[in-house]
Amino acid sequence: MGTGSSLDELAWLAGDWSGDMWGGKFNAYYTTPEGGKIISHSRLTHGSEVSFYEFEVFEAHEETVRLQPYPEGKPASSFLLKSHEPATFKAVFENPENDYPKRIVYQRASPGNLVITLSDPFGGSDKVETFDLKRVGTGE
Repeated sequence: MGTGSSLDELAWLAGDWSGDMWGGKFNAYYTTPEGGKIISHSRLTHGSEVSFYEFEVFEAHEETVRLQPYPEGKPASSFLLKSHEPATFKAVFENPENDYPKRIVYQRASPGNLVITLSDPFGGSDKVETFDLKRVGTGE
């Protein structure tokens, strides 16, 4: 499905995810879309210290879904859902005007694996960051 995707179709993001990233442990939690928003919080820890944290809000916006990140609690540029493939649990958000990243891809590679990729496919940078996260806890 293209940009007309509804927030309910992104319910597959829901859950508690964790993986090694940036020399530490990265944890992210995504709610279900009840109430018209998916809200996430994530943090990076090095030992017992939190070295980075972020909140994200996914919500319906006109004919698409908007992702609003809040790194370190401060609003950053928002991203619009550009494509969504429900059968493969993949959602692509873009903002070509943002410094970096310009594209954020969420893909549930398996029931227990969420991969988030940050990139700039528009030519400003060839930097790519991949968060390979495993489901924490049991069940889906």
